[in-house]
Amino acid sequence: MSVNTETSPAQGQTTVLEKDGVYASLFEKINLAPASSLGDINAFLDDAALSDAPAGERLTAAMQVFMDCIRKSGQQVEKLDKTLIDHHIAELDYQISRQLDAVMHHEAFQKVESLWRGLQQLVDNTDYR
Repeated sequence: MSVNTETSPAQGQTTVLEKDGVYASLFEKINLAPASSLGDINAFLDDAALSDAPAGERLTAAMQVFMDCIRKSGQQVEKLDKTLIDHHIAELDYQISRQLDAVMHHEAFQKVESLWRGLQQLVDNTDYR
């Protein structure tokens, strides 16, 4: 993929630069307008900002995150194929599973869950007649 990005630390903005037209070609194939610039990726943590952003900007941000994952992995990438994407999806799934497991096995969560289950049993066994 031939998309280069430059980050301006003072502004916290990433500018998307086209090289050999691959970025524009990708967007043309999926009938979206390419983003001319991309703000701070962390802005997409806000649901309202994510829903207000145009589809092209969301896709550009997703591509940026994916490229960062590849760079952080340190592995040499010959080509972007399904296997590579599946590998990174599996990594994300593993991270989410670990986090969810930590939450669900936390003592405070288990106490609240136990209270809710007891309340549900009480409501289910209540005779409304």
